[in-house]
Amino acid sequence: MSRSVWRNLSAAPYGLAAFGWRAFAEKENGETDKSIVVFKCEKPLPKNFEPFNIDRYLAEKILKELDIDPKYAIF
Repeated sequence: MSRSVWRNLSAAPYGLAAFGWRAFAEKENGETDKSIVVFKCEKPLPKNFEPFNIDRYLAEKILKELDIDPKYAIF
């Protein structure tokens, strides 16, 4: 790669990742490759949406297996 390309990579907010995606998603002439499908969420998440806390679930499961009361555990 030329120096100007490396200079632009270091100045880019996402650096090499952004460059890699553009190299993958664009054709050699710079046009967007129409055969690549990018999935996006069509509906916005509800305001009361709370993602599942897998860490807490697994910790409670381990505590239950070890016969420790989860009330006394610090989360």
